[in-house]
Amino acid sequence: MLTNLHVKNLALIQEADVEFGPGLNILTGETGAGKSIILGSIQLALGGKTSAEVIRKGAEYALVELVFSVEDPAKRAALKDLGVEDAQDGEVILVRKITPGRSRIKVNGTFFTAAQVREIKSLLIDIHGQHDNAALLSPEEHLRLIDSFCPPETGVLRQTLRDRYRSLQEKKKEIKALSMDESARAREMSFLQFEIQEIQSAKLKPDEDAALEADYRRMSNASRIFEYLTDAENLLTEAPENLSDLSGQIIQSVSRAAAFDPDLADTEKLLNDLDGIISDASRSLRDYMETHEYDEQALSDTEARLNTINALKDKYGRSIPDILAACEQKEKRLQELENCAQILEEKNSACRKLQQEIGRLADRLTQIRQKTADELCGRIRENLRGLNFLDNRFTASFMRLPEPGENGQDAVNFMIAVNPGEELHPLQKTASGGELSRIMLAVKTCMAEKDHTGTLIFDEIDAGISGRTAQKVAENLHFLAGSHQIICITHLAQIAAMSDVHFRIAKRVKDGRTVTTIEKLSEEESIEELSRILGGTRITDAVRRSAQEMREMARKADTSVSQQPAIPRNVT
Repeated sequence: MLTNLHVKNLALIQEADVEFGPGLNILTGETGAGKSIILGSIQLALGGKTSAEVIRKGAEYALVELVFSVEDPAKRAALKDLGVEDAQDGEVILVRKITPGRSRIKVNGTFFTAAQVREIKSLLIDIHGQHDNAALLSPEEHLRLIDSFCPPETGVLRQTLRDRYRSLQEKKKEIKALSMDESARAREMSFLQFEIQEIQSAKLKPDEDAALEADYRRMSNASRIFEYLTDAENLLTEAPENLSDLSGQIIQSVSRAAAFDPDLADTEKLLNDLDGIISDASRSLRDYMETHEYDEQALSDTEARLNTINALKDKYGRSIPDILAACEQKEKRLQELENCAQILEEKNSACRKLQQEIGRLADRLTQIRQKTADELCGRIRENLRGLNFLDNRFTASFMRLPEPGENGQDAVNFMIAVNPGEELHPLQKTASGGELSRIMLAVKTCMAEKDHTGTLIFDEIDAGISGRTAQKVAENLHFLAGSHQIICITHLAQIAAMSDVHFRIAKRVKDGRTVTTIEKLSEEESIEELSRILGGTRITDAVRRSAQEMREMARKADTSVSQQPAIPRNVT
């Protein structure tokens, strides 16, 4: 759930800190007070589009911070998979800082792109304004809603269908790769034979190139090596003041001193060991120079071998293992072409079996979807009646696709008629913006037990409604708040009276400048705000009593909207 919103220097907001609570969080205020800025700030933090114009005049930057508390272990794991560090602790902090030159977003201290944050958003919050309701118009969304409402075991069926479909597509690609005329097949076989022969004739050995490169480096620098080693040999034993003679003199001096003091015996032994090491090193250098003679032919042979290997790398892979793996693939492809007719028959037979299985799975999925859609649409119709669509008809129209895909063979479109005598029409061609908000609420109410998004935000859900319809919308929001955190901006007293937490947004003048403020209301202040909504500029005692009565009635509200029975779960 969203626990905190902090906004600084954004439009008319100088600084605001909002502590949201569980249940139904209501935001009210006069028209133009800045309610849209509050919602807009949340959308900005969640990767929405922005510009430097949102920065409050005179400020260097604007900042929005959201703090979420995530209790679901599965959701924490999903956040971790998206790269959110410390998601296992259950707290997710999103910070967006906007400056005239750039905008940056951090999630738990790590920078994310706006696109990445929008992925994270889908796990945390769901925002429904009139523009956001457009998703409900998509037939793809209709199918997704039905699938979400299907019994859990249907997920296994859908995954099996998806796996089989992808296997079928892979088989079709393999068949296409083998399906060619005889001349094209002969040309490819000839070219493959040439490439295989080219690789095999090189008789490559793993890591051979590394050893050859070391030999080539040594041989091509032989003159330098011998020059450096000769200098070293001279310093060890040949120069007028060489290390061997100097060490002998040192040993002699220390030995004489040790004759008078036994404590020097260990030092004397160390020096004798050093003298032996110098002798061994000198002998080793002489042996190296005697056995490593410069061989121009060996250098030429090594260079030629490296050129051969590097030419193969340019054609077949970056390393010898890559080249050998490429050779194996070419041998496999050649074998397929040589046995083309038999392999094609085997693959075609496998395709036919997969198509038959996919057809059976798709048919089974269609049966479950149609039965589930009937039940879901029945629930939605009941909720729509409660939202003042009294004579509505709401159904799911199924159309059979020409052939099954990875998601079955169904195209689905929600159909609706909201007035008596009207014919059913696709939802996207019928509902107005205000109607769509109520339809979305009806759907969300039905999907409450399936929707795992912790926080739902509703904006303009009260557009164009009043009276009984407004009361029913309030009851539906109250029901949803039993399983979700709801944040709702409203102008209606019926909805505001249902609040578990009530905020008032106001516009004031401070130091000669207009600022938007948001404050959490006490019970008494909430009743006063309800009175303002009911009475407008003139708040009488009767208006206050009405507000008090609405608040008391809201406290007694039953969370089971419309007393609807639970949907049976025996669909298989």
